[in-house]
Amino acid sequence: MEKGEIRRISEADRILLKRLFLDECRFHLNDEVMDEFLDLGTVIEVNRGEMVCQAGLVDSNIYVMIKGIVSRWRWNHNKEIVDTFSTPGTMFMEYHSYYASQDSHAFFEACCPSRLLKVSARDFDSLIERSHSFARWALNMAYSQLYSYEIRELNFNGDVYQRYETLMRDRPEIIREVPMKVVAAYLGVSPQYLSSLRKEWLGKRK
Repeated sequence: MEKGEIRRISEADRILLKRLFLDECRFHLNDEVMDEFLDLGTVIEVNRGEMVCQAGLVDSNIYVMIKGIVSRWRWNHNKEIVDTFSTPGTMFMEYHSYYASQDSHAFFEACCPSRLLKVSARDFDSLIERSHSFARWALNMAYSQLYSYEIRELNFNGDVYQRYETLMRDRPEIIREVPMKVVAAYLGVSPQYLSSLRKEWLGKRK
């Protein structure tokens, strides 16, 4: 089942992604190959609360965030665990499906109205085989993601209040755009506790 409106990438989104990729990835891909990659995909629009990928289904596609925020979450003994967010200029896939052709183990859910470029695994892998520079770019995007995970582990520690402060400092768009219950699941607390935490944080800044 497809999600939302499906169309080819617009020139405005093409320009936007090229700019965002310059910040996201140290290896700069030339315009010709980048355009070839972007032309492989279709743009999908999803509303807040809609799923991009669902646990229990195979989805080997590659997704590039153009606008909005998508959370990755899973169930753990009836508790919702959010472990990461994808924001504009980042790329994600369900690794169990893409790499091992297995059912997805996680849900990818839009936290606000979002726009994504969807590229099939077949087209993505074919371009990797044809283009050495694209293979280098894709590898560097993976390195960037792993680096981001390492930075999160280094900086996103301490008690809940400290983790909330880090989120406010480093990723304020999460606080602005993501529903409170999702932020609470990311921090590992209840929405009610997060509400009290936010009041405490605001009170210290008056």
